[in-house]
Amino acid sequence: MPVRVYFPFLGKFPSVSREYAVLKTSIVRSAPPGDYNVETLCAIQDTELLLDRAKLLCPDAVPYIEQALASVHPQH
Repeated sequence: MPVRVYFPFLGKFPSVSREYAVLKTSIVRSAPPGDYNVETLCAIQDTELLLDRAKLLCPDAVPYIEQALASVHPQH
């Protein structure tokens, strides 16, 4: 997800929460010049947890998390 979505989403969680711990293990990668994306490598259960929280707290993050889940659960 773009950095502009990642940081507000991260800021929704206390630093002692599971969600915060998962998001803090992210990797920042350069996207088009002047932009950056954040990749979070985690278990599917953690991704589903983040999706549930995003639906409640940060709707901008939802499509990025859904895309990540779709990449590991391809529709047949």
